[in-house]
Order: sequence, then structure tokens, then C-alpha cells
Amino acid sequence: MDKIFLDKCIAELAAGKVPVKAPSSFKISPGVPEKPSFLWFRRNWTKNYVPVQKTIATLWLEGKFLNVFAMMEDSDVFTYAKGRNDQTWLKGDVLEFFFQPAGTQNYYELHVAPNLATLELSIPNAKKLVGEKYDFKSLFYKSDMKCETGTFKGKGKTGWWGLMKIPAGGIELPGKSGRLGRFAVCRYNYNKDGGIILQESASAAFPKFRFHDPDNWHELILP
Repeated sequence: MDKIFLDKCIAELAAGKVPVKAPSSFKISPGVPEKPSFLWFRRNWTKNYVPVQKTIATLWLEGKFLNVFAMMEDSDVFTYAKGRNDQTWLKGDVLEFFFQPAGTQNYYELHVAPNLATLELSIPNAKKLVGEKYDFKSLFYKSDMKCETGTFKGKGKTGWWGLMKIPAGGIELPGKSGRLGRFAVCRYNYNKDGGIILQESASAAFPKFRFHDPDNWHELILP
């Protein structure tokens, strides 16, 4: 990952200027942004609380790939997840990306853990998933995403970062300008030394703790 870009992200975390509300939409641009627009994570379902260990995320297009990046403060980076399609959210720190193409009920859920363990799901319907109507393994698919992770330290901040490089065809991302769909970027942050204490947070303003809620995701817009 480009050091100049990482330094900009560290500086943003250190400044700590968290917006009052999560935005309802996000405009995406081609190439690594020189002046990134950041989504700050929060727990809207607990009075819009911003965790002490903060997270920022941003997205950009690079050719036929959607890049999803997040930098996460973390004093205890770890996971027990391994390989592909493990239950990453139950086994340690993980970055999650959700995307629903415009005009569909189906959506995609992609994970990467600090050790590059991943999860890739294609989910037909959010309400049926919440109602436990699907067998977990039946949702597996292959997006052909490529991932990178690393750790950082600077300006009094430490933690890890994750990058998902997702082929547009792997998530049915439209190739034209306009409204592309809805998305959210989320995080599970575990504290191993504290007895697997968990704190979840997300870029979107969820009224309840339920990431599988497309109605409350951001609109993804290509100007």
C-alpha cells in the first residue's frame, strides 16, 4: 500500500474530527484519491457512540476493480480465522464490506481478517438471512477479490489496515455513472487480552445492531 496514502489516513485518525452523522451517500472516483473522503465508523444503535479505537474507510475505482480500504485503531490485532470462508466474525478482528447492486434484492458480503483469512457470500435476501432461512455454506461464492493487510504506528495511533480489490463483475458493480447500489463497511474489533471482548462498529447509521440491513446502507454514486 502506498506510504503517502497511509500517512494521510493516520493523520486523519489522529485529527479525530468525526462528523456528527454518517452520510447517506458516497461519491466514488477513479484512482487512489489525493484528498480522500473518509467514512468514520460509529455505533448508531448505541446513541451514535464513536468507539475509543476509531476506524475510517474510503473507496475508489481502479480500472475494473472497486477498492475498499479501512484503517482501524487496535491495541490487540488478532484472529483465529484461517483460509477461505471461515466464520471470521466469530474468531477475531475482521473488516467487512456489503454491497447491493441497484435494483436487486441480492447482495454481497466480503470479509478480510488481519492474517488475510477471507469470507465471500452472495446472499439472495436480507430478511430471509436474518430469519435464518439459508444454510451458511450455500451462500459461498468466489468474487476473485485480492486483499492486502498491514499494521501501522504513528501520531500516537496503532492498529491495522485492510484493502479489498474487488472485480466489478464479482459484485455486479455497474460500469456507468449514476447510482451504483448501496453499501456499508463494518468492523468487528476483539480484545484477546480482555477475554474476547467484542466491539462492533460501522460506517452506516444502523438503528439496530444488524449489518444485514440494506435500507440503512449508503448510496454509492459515480458522478
